[in-house]
Amino acid sequence: MKYFFSFFTIILLMSACTSTPNTASGEPAWIYNPNKDGKVGGVGMCMEHFKGIQMQRIVAIQRAQSELASQLGVNVKDMVVCDQNSRGKGGCEAHTQVSTDNKVQAQIEEIYKDRRTGALYVWMVQY
Repeated sequence: MKYFFSFFTIILLMSACTSTPNTASGEPAWIYNPNKDGKVGGVGMCMEHFKGIQMQRIVAIQRAQSELASQLGVNVKDMVVCDQNSRGKGGCEAHTQVSTDNKVQAQIEEIYKDRRTGALYVWMVQY
């Protein structure tokens, strides 16, 4: 009976560990499965950007929008234009062009920053 109780406890603990929403590496499950819980989603990722965290976020959002739009059959062209003057100062502008009248209405569901790699992940879902 003692062995049965120990075996049952181990099985119970193992099943509790497998039901966590994060992957084994600690990343959220939505990175690999953005269409979750009946939501149509897209994930955008950007490594550390030389223009800083704000530009990294803009690029990741654009990539998430592009992925979401492609799933919904909307053609999207993204472009990030960066310029720099002779003093090394400049800025970037992000442009998104949708080729149809269909608009993708989406919201940011979650943002995850991988501390090991510096990558920023944005999960957007259609609403």
